[in-house]
Amino acid sequence: MKIKIVILFGFIFFIKNIIGTNTDYPGATYDRDVCVFTLTHLVTGDTVGTTSRGLCYFTTDVGLHIDDGTGSIFFRTPIPIEGSLRLAEGITLYLLSPMILADRVNLTNSGNIQSSATGGLVLTGPLYLNSYWIGGFSSIDLSFYGNGNTIFFHAGGSLRQAGARGLVFKNVKLSGISQESLIFRQNLYLEDTVIDLNSNFCYGGSRSSLLPLKIYGDVLITGTHTFCLDAFCEIYDNAKLIFDIGTTFSMGTNGSITMMNNHTGAIHFNGSNILIGDADFNVDYGRIIFENEVTINDSNSHAHFVIGANSQGLALATARILLEGTTTFSVL
Repeated sequence: MKIKIVILFGFIFFIKNIIGTNTDYPGATYDRDVCVFTLTHLVTGDTVGTTSRGLCYFTTDVGLHIDDGTGSIFFRTPIPIEGSLRLAEGITLYLLSPMILADRVNLTNSGNIQSSATGGLVLTGPLYLNSYWIGGFSSIDLSFYGNGNTIFFHAGGSLRQAGARGLVFKNVKLSGISQESLIFRQNLYLEDTVIDLNSNFCYGGSRSSLLPLKIYGDVLITGTHTFCLDAFCEIYDNAKLIFDIGTTFSMGTNGSITMMNNHTGAIHFNGSNILIGDADFNVDYGRIIFENEVTINDSNSHAHFVIGANSQGLALATARILLEGTTTFSVL
């Protein structure tokens, strides 16, 4: 009998340490900024706020569904969201910690996600966008940690950052990207990310407040469409911006590329097309790599493709560079 008591006491101690406040579960009545959802559904007239705080389980379905109401949901839990995530436009999901999206998740309806410095969305499977989702007015970038998974935009969904910050994508594939897929007012951070174009996409242009496109790790642009750079692009140490076979890179009138820090970044043209009719391509520092057949076309505007004195031009064994129009190709 004494042994059983000791085992029971040890079990209670073990459980207490698992679900204590150190794992973000509420340990007291005042600590209720935790929401665990299997399914929650608010009806017309309900207000999201204090009524939705706390440790809440709903087992009739999977997902987080709020079709009406106004206010904020404060989210902080290590339990993944499964199935579908649906928020009304009047709802803001405020991420106090990363939200883990399990398996296949659909984002439907139009809602707002606002992140704290420790928030963000973590993918463990594919993510399907069926409508637009907005990062609310926040001083924090909205981050997506892909773990090698894909965000699908083919249904016409989009991600928009309405605040003064940007969008961050790490280790994720963005599939079906068009001009309206990503709407933001500041930076776009890409790290070990694939952008699969569904139509032409231009970074910059009329968005006068746009800050640089920031490249970390290996970033691949693929698809038989045009990626236009009409703003600053910063490529950080050991990062590589790659344009795949059949993809077209276009340098806009406001486009420029800078190799940051120790200047060990690179641009890799692999069987892609390069349009410089609106602006010269002039990059100093870093590496410019050519692979397979690469065509450079200035549309007879007497433009220049210049590999600067501090840059290194590399032509792989399969490389073949074709100049069209009145293009001038220079290695300084």
